[in-house]
Amino acid sequence: LRTQEPGLAAQLGLEKPDSSVAALTPIEQDELPPGTALDEFLATIAWPDAVVGCAMTVERLMLPPSAEASVPEKLSDKQLTAWVAKHPDRQEVRMTVAVLRDGARESAVRLREKDSPTEVLTGAGLVPGLAEALAATFES
Repeated sequence: LRTQEPGLAAQLGLEKPDSSVAALTPIEQDELPPGTALDEFLATIAWPDAVVGCAMTVERLMLPPSAEASVPEKLSDKQLTAWVAKHPDRQEVRMTVAVLRDGARESAVRLREKDSPTEVLTGAGLVPGLAEALAATFES
């Protein structure tokens, strides 16, 4: 991280090797088991006390608010997912949420069509549901 992304390392306070700063360990999660909702899966995770925080990136399709009125009624989750995937106004979005054991959190959201560093929204409250689910992984 220090070599490839020195600016990010500086933001995280990792610009210099220091034994007082905990290590960052990336963990790539396989696909969720079929039929398992992300929030249900996250509810099965618990971290040891040495872990001070975690971050998760999720890619999803979303529709603009103007499409809400055209959503067919009584669709199952699977049917709704298929309907959104075929909608002409769908947009791919990447959301990254990080939480710390002490309650601090941060989020970043980027639309795929606006794939540039200047087009990333950031803020602690952008993806509250995912932030709450991640924070719950630190509760006893």
